[in-house]
Amino acid sequence: MALGSLKSDRIVLLSQEDTNNSEHLFEFGDAVEDVNSNSSNCVIRTFNSGFNCSLNSSGIIVGVNKVLDSALYHVIVHVTLQIGSENAEVEDTLSILFEVQATQQNQTILIAEGTLKDTLITTVDLKVNDTNPSIQGNAHFLSMDSNGLVKTNQTTLLDTDFVSQMFTAIVYDNIFLNIVVYKLSHQISINENTNGTVICKTDQRVDSALLQTKDYLLLLPDGSIVVKEPFDYEMIKEYMFELFGQVDDKNFTIKITLNILDVNDNPPVLDNNYMFTVTNSQLRAIVGVVPATDPDTVGVLNYSITDEGGDSRFLIGSFGEVSMVNTRRGGNAIVTVTDGVFYVNASVKVNVVSGETNDTHEHFNVSNCSIFENKDKGTSFCSVFKEGYVDYTFDPLSDRTKFNLNSTTGNITTNAPLDREDIDHYDYSVIAIQSKNPCKFATIPVKISVLDENDETPMFDQPVYRGKIRENANGTKVTLETPLKVTDRDLNSTFIFNISGTAFTISSTGEIFTSDETIDRETHSSYSLTVMVSDEKHETFSIVEISVEDMNDNPPMASNMTFSVFENATEDTDIGQVFATDADIGINAQLIFTDASSGYFEVNITGFLKVNRLLDRETKDKDVFTVSVCDSGRDISLCIMPWITVNILDVNEAPIFKYNKEVPVYHIPENSNCSSISDLTEFFVDGDLGVNRELDFSVLSESDTFHIDSKGKLSCPDLDYDDSLNKVYALTIQATDRGDPPLSTNGTIIIVVEDVNDNAPIPSDETNFEIVFYSGRCENCSKLVALITATDKDSGSNGEIEFQEIRGNASTFLEIDSSTGLIEAPTNDMSLSNGTYLYIVNITDKGTPSRGTTVTLSFNVAVLMNTQISRVFDKDKLIFNWTENVAFPSPFIPVKNFTKNFTINPAMSIEKFVLPNYNLGDFYLNGSEQEFLYVNRTKHSTFFDRETQQQYRFIIQAKLPLYSMLAELTITIIDVNDNPPRFQSDIAQVAVIKENATNGTSLDLTFVATDRDEGENAQIAYKISNDNCDNVFQLNNSDSGNIVLIGKLDYEDKEYCNLTLTVFNPNNETMQSSVDVHIEIVDVNDNSPLFDQSVYHVSINERVKDLAEEEVLVYINGLSVTDPDSRQFGKKSVRISIERPSECPLLVREHKVDNFVLMINQSMTLDYESTINFNCTLRATDGGNLSSTALLEIELLDINDNSPEADDVIEREIPRSSEIDYVIVSQINATDRDSGRNALLSFDFSTNDDGYSYFKIDATNGKISIAKNLTTLQLDSVELTVIVSDDGLPQPLSTSVMVMIIITDDNERPFFSQAEYRKGVEENTKLEGVLMTVTAQDRKKENITACNCTYRLIDISDNSNDFYTIDGVTGDLIVNVSGYDREEEPFITLTVVARDEGGKETSARVNITVLDQNDNDPKFLEDFQFEVYQEAPVGTCFGMVTAEDKDEGMNAVTLYKIIRDSNTSSNYNDSVIVIKETTGELCSNESLNIGAVRDFTEHVRVEAIDKGDRNRRNRVTVSVIIKYKDTNQHHPTIIQVEQGDIEPISLKSRQTNIPVTTLSANDPDEGKDGEVEFSILEGNVLDMFTIDRDTGDLSFSSKITMIGSHPVYLTVQATDKGVHPKSSTLTLNLTLEGEKESYIADKVKSAEEFMTYTWSLVGVACFLILVTAAAVFGFCQSRIKAHRDSELDDDFRRTLNGLKHNVSYGFNMPQMHMFQQDRTDTNAQRRTRLRSDSTSFESSQDRYPPERDVPEEFDQRRSFRISLFDPSPERHASAPQLPPPRESSGPLIPKPDYN
Repeated sequence: MALGSLKSDRIVLLSQEDTNNSEHLFEFGDAVEDVNSNSSNCVIRTFNSGFNCSLNSSGIIVGVNKVLDSALYHVIVHVTLQIGSENAEVEDTLSILFEVQATQQNQTILIAEGTLKDTLITTVDLKVNDTNPSIQGNAHFLSMDSNGLVKTNQTTLLDTDFVSQMFTAIVYDNIFLNIVVYKLSHQISINENTNGTVICKTDQRVDSALLQTKDYLLLLPDGSIVVKEPFDYEMIKEYMFELFGQVDDKNFTIKITLNILDVNDNPPVLDNNYMFTVTNSQLRAIVGVVPATDPDTVGVLNYSITDEGGDSRFLIGSFGEVSMVNTRRGGNAIVTVTDGVFYVNASVKVNVVSGETNDTHEHFNVSNCSIFENKDKGTSFCSVFKEGYVDYTFDPLSDRTKFNLNSTTGNITTNAPLDREDIDHYDYSVIAIQSKNPCKFATIPVKISVLDENDETPMFDQPVYRGKIRENANGTKVTLETPLKVTDRDLNSTFIFNISGTAFTISSTGEIFTSDETIDRETHSSYSLTVMVSDEKHETFSIVEISVEDMNDNPPMASNMTFSVFENATEDTDIGQVFATDADIGINAQLIFTDASSGYFEVNITGFLKVNRLLDRETKDKDVFTVSVCDSGRDISLCIMPWITVNILDVNEAPIFKYNKEVPVYHIPENSNCSSISDLTEFFVDGDLGVNRELDFSVLSESDTFHIDSKGKLSCPDLDYDDSLNKVYALTIQATDRGDPPLSTNGTIIIVVEDVNDNAPIPSDETNFEIVFYSGRCENCSKLVALITATDKDSGSNGEIEFQEIRGNASTFLEIDSSTGLIEAPTNDMSLSNGTYLYIVNITDKGTPSRGTTVTLSFNVAVLMNTQISRVFDKDKLIFNWTENVAFPSPFIPVKNFTKNFTINPAMSIEKFVLPNYNLGDFYLNGSEQEFLYVNRTKHSTFFDRETQQQYRFIIQAKLPLYSMLAELTITIIDVNDNPPRFQSDIAQVAVIKENATNGTSLDLTFVATDRDEGENAQIAYKISNDNCDNVFQLNNSDSGNIVLIGKLDYEDKEYCNLTLTVFNPNNETMQSSVDVHIEIVDVNDNSPLFDQSVYHVSINERVKDLAEEEVLVYINGLSVTDPDSRQFGKKSVRISIERPSECPLLVREHKVDNFVLMINQSMTLDYESTINFNCTLRATDGGNLSSTALLEIELLDINDNSPEADDVIEREIPRSSEIDYVIVSQINATDRDSGRNALLSFDFSTNDDGYSYFKIDATNGKISIAKNLTTLQLDSVELTVIVSDDGLPQPLSTSVMVMIIITDDNERPFFSQAEYRKGVEENTKLEGVLMTVTAQDRKKENITACNCTYRLIDISDNSNDFYTIDGVTGDLIVNVSGYDREEEPFITLTVVARDEGGKETSARVNITVLDQNDNDPKFLEDFQFEVYQEAPVGTCFGMVTAEDKDEGMNAVTLYKIIRDSNTSSNYNDSVIVIKETTGELCSNESLNIGAVRDFTEHVRVEAIDKGDRNRRNRVTVSVIIKYKDTNQHHPTIIQVEQGDIEPISLKSRQTNIPVTTLSANDPDEGKDGEVEFSILEGNVLDMFTIDRDTGDLSFSSKITMIGSHPVYLTVQATDKGVHPKSSTLTLNLTLEGEKESYIADKVKSAEEFMTYTWSLVGVACFLILVTAAAVFGFCQSRIKAHRDSELDDDFRRTLNGLKHNVSYGFNMPQMHMFQQDRTDTNAQRRTRLRSDSTSFESSQDRYPPERDVPEEFDQRRSFRISLFDPSPERHASAPQLPPPRESSGPLIPKPDYN
């Protein structure tokens, strides 16, 4: 009986704190009644202690007597019960699972703000089998992995204003993590005088306390820290305190610093009254200083002065200096000083005293003082004490910040350490009052020189230098891009250089050399050196990055390699790439693969192996050869030859039957099987491998008789020759391999069954004969008495029968013919008695051994006495001939025709004829007497066939009444020629013969022919008919079928030919038969490959590059090679190479004729200006090593790779009074090494700014002249930058020439020491007063003095007009700005103009830069919505949020984080969607797939935080649409464009936007997923092509010019607009058709023709002008001499500029040198003279190559140049004003200078 089901659960949930001393009842089932609890018991079975059990009538009580500390307990209770009155005993077992829930666990953790992502915080014990734990609560910055590790998932940040916050993380229901995030330190600024301001906040759940020295601050219950007692900046500027916090047993301290900001709460400090005494003067004078101070640090003191009584003479400076326009009388004024908030006043009274004879103002000589820089503040170094003077003060204009002046002693001390490098001297004025006469004062000039100390560190002009050195160049100077340059602001510094490492040394001048240590680029490709420089006190360093230029010192490296290829691979099949490396780089590592020493494989230049000829593994299963691998080193090429092994893999091919030409014949004796025939495996060959060579055999014919097993063994039953109709069997055998698919071949064998003498002759049944002997005489009677016949089934000699008598009593009178069986009685033996005689005959065949049969013949002999008989037949042997094929009559033969006439004696008449012992059935007798012989038509229907049986023999017996007579009848069939001769086989025969076979060579063929006829009809002869072999074959003789060669074969003319061999009867040639003979002519390599041209021409662009470039392919148009040989000797085997490739600009990339491709030899420098033409030899070699050559002419096309060359600097000096069109520079000498349009030069100014507008330049020759009057030009010198550009392609090149024009003037212009002044001001700062002082200087007879200028602002914007003014006298720039806003106006530019007394002006710019403050919050400018599919992989980034911060630099750096709050519901936990802190990218951190079946929106709150001020924040809600299914399922498909549909792009018109084609694409997706946009992905060199992204219209949009045809491979991409876009690409092969090679020459030609006509006219005009000039020369000279002294002084020279013209016809010009040159040449002038010295004709006759199409009368490269140069004149020499040269009407084509 079972215990039954329990009512209670077997799983018990317990709280850990309730486990001890608890009891748990498990009730019995309803079926259990009347339990005797006293006699029942229970037993606890568990591995854990602490459990007990007991029983009562209701159930089992399980007790727990300890605290359970594990999560799970498994308890088994075994129960034995006594039930009922009979105490029936039952047993049962109860399994109980106690799951203990731990008591709530709280853990407090402190984390500092800024803790980085993925920082481990704590660990948590997870529940059993909990593999996906999570954290609940508001600690969104935490996440937990499957191991219970709690980590940060982002950098921890506090909310705005908080210095500590507590967060809660809940794991399960009983684990709580209290996370306190706090700042380690905090700094904040507050204004002074504030009260109740909240400084920061702490979480109110944290027990906090303030630790401070004074109760300035108060901690409120809500955690706010506020100012309790205001701060005073003047008393305390910084206040530090600590905030103590504690949670549970954890505590922390935060150091907080308050920066107290000053506010303007104190007025300026100023005395009430000031009195000054000055001397009477009409000049402006400073009368005194009203100094003011301000305790505050904010605000700027601004001074203003108000006259009393309308006296407008008072002025006041920015430091309180009071001055008067004149001091002719005294006056009173009120000075007001304001800091922007407070205003204070002081009264000023000025007394004027009259000047006395000794003057009230005394001037002292300059006091020269000096002090070493860097002396401490307060160092006394100079005294200006003058006896009798007191009250020493600095002139108000002097800078008082540097020095202090003791007003009593006159001692000058430093106010701060001086820096000579900033200012090396100070010019001050000290004013002192005479002690005895207060109205008399003195001015003491003081010059303070700052003496140098070695306090400056040497400085490199660059932090990093870069240079290069060739490897292996030991002891060589390193070439630096920029030489080391060290400066030291100290004076007379001496530098000491040191360099790091041992590989380099450095000289005392800073030049770097390699040491003796080997420089190996492969070990160190670059060096980063530290160069230190010291001035013996200070040291600094710079980095020198040295790249090691590679030298070709490493050969290529390659291992022996093995490849595999299937034997059925076609020619040109790629089988792999030979891999090689080179430790060098660039061109030295560019490898070229050539010379594969194999007849089966070749290697192209890039190392790819290809099949070169048809393969047959059965002939050659492996090819081992070498490949030459060479690098492309410029100086030397290094090579290796690795071994290459190519294994030729098996491909299943059909088996081969060995005997295709001769059928094997087997002779088998009859009565035997086929065991004597060898295995048929010998007849078939299969050279394949594995299962491909395993053969199965079958019999296709005679399969009823013959069988074959799987091993090729033929079997058959015993064959019978005699009774079988088949004596010869033709068996077709099929051999099938086991490949996939299986392949088979058929073969035929002949089995001839040979007769065996297995049959004895069988005699006929007739053995009884009668013989009558008669006594009468019978002349010529037949002696035949009988004929015995026999048959033998055998054939041949085995069937030939012989007869021989053995014995018998008849043998005495009978004889038998051994061959015919005829028995004769030679004599008429009358002695015989009547009776029966026996004649025993042995019948044998002629077989070996012979077989025989003995037959006993019985002869009944009757002897007739006295009986006369007559001969019946004419002869014993009758002969009858009949011609075959002639119809026989019926009856055939009347037998009586052979007998005598017996009509005389009727008793002798013939009763009948019989054919005794005849059973062949060919004939029979019929008629009344059977006298007619008939032919049995069942065997012979109409005629006889001799070839079937030629003769018939049998016995005819004529029976008479008394006796009978016998005769042998032989019927012979006479032959007619009715059978043609026939070949043994009429199957066409195949012969193979080499084309170089000699005459008399016999074809390897045997012909056997027979004729069934006989005699002449069987004679045969042979002849050749139907010959298409050009009669080169004949029969050796007509009696044989041996065919021999009598002529010359040529495979290239005929690869094969056919003829027919005929056999015939000479007596009747119509009787003939034929067999076809197919002759295959085998090619031999007897033809060299031939180029179709002897010379080929190709043009390539020059290339002058030091580094390896991308591969450039070159094709030779029209190249073709022929080789009439075949196979490995023919055209397909031909490979083209270049002889001496290292000397040729082109290398072979693809060797095959049909795909011959060249490439640029990167190891050569191709410079058009050095060499134009190259000749290389092409060699074509076939597979048999026959070859021929052709010349390849390579012409370099000039590209624009040379910039124009011109003088660097041209200096000219002109007076300001020069007239318009005055020529300053007659021509700029410039050349270009390029040719054609690449050397056509033009000239232009670089800009039209500033002074450029006053000058003009001739674009054709660079002539510079005055464009407008210079009197309005407010500059004394102008630097003009002239750009000299060529007209080259693909883009022009240019150089610049600096033209310095110095404009001389009597009154020199004032100048500023700086062209630009800079000042930085803080944003949000109020500025009032003097911002800076800008003053000009003036040159007075080589002395620089302060300019007595007036100042004004110009070009000031309306916005700035009210904020900026300038003191017209002092140059003080005064500002009145309440606060700058950098975001509105980051820069302010003012222009200050200084005007001297003579009206000359100069200007300088003042640039005010507003320095940014962090005063802008980051702001989101839009709402963001993104889409992502829920099946997107983890890590997918689907959107980016950006916030704008108008600040700049570090103030604009924004961080992003996701805010989790209770108001935002989410379908994901906090760790699924994350944001990249620095970029704002939203990404999936875990799977987004929640199994949704519709789209839903996830709202994410993102906060932007200003990194510089984390209190500046902004938030936005981002809508993320989670798409449940990605609808973008298909890639776009670009519709293929047929190559023939795209026309070549012609560049001749130089048009843009040339339509090329229109692309279209299909995308079966819908909506945005199916919308396609197009773009160009690769190949768009120089951005030549554009594509409409929507329509797919592809256009050519570049104005470029090319020579020849050029392929372009353009890859276009189509991309759909799906959320996760998909794309596809298409590569277009486009062709650019450029100009022909004569393009440049044609352009030059047309230009030169134009120049010829134009300059002809110009030449005539010039001649007339020169004649006129000569006529007035004397007049000019006299005028010049008269005015020489008055027009020129020592400081002025007039420069007469040269004239330069290009003319087409040269003629002699008069010598025009009027002055000698005596000054030192500049470099530019020296270069000028090298190119053109005085008046000269220069001709260049050696320009190469010679022009092809340029007219002789004007060749640009032969043009003359006439130059008229006028050097600077001698001192006091007058310069005549020559007229400017006449403008040319045509373009000037500068002649290149090749010297």
